[in-house]
Amino acid sequence: MTTRTVGRLRSGAAAPRAATIRKTQDALPRLHLKTRMTHEQRVQALAAIRARCHEAGVRPTARSLGIDPGYLAAVLAGRRPVGPRLVSKLEPAG
Repeated sequence: MTTRTVGRLRSGAAAPRAATIRKTQDALPRLHLKTRMTHEQRVQALAAIRARCHEAGVRPTARSLGIDPGYLAAVLAGRRPVGPRLVSKLEPAG
């Protein structure tokens, strides 16, 4: 399903067919498992982020990851969670 189709369905510009609903329902559990992170993964990612920030500083680390320094500071302070997107940005750069 394309993002255009999803947008049309969400806005009400198109009605979903039965096959589309069935495929979406079948895909949701797999998508949830794919994006869910364990506590251990979050702890490991936060440790890696802290280590990089200790070496280079918060702003250079945020710049290298392509994220806002304020967001990174909030993650380090525990005000924002370590999510899958941040981890995915950390892995190639690490």
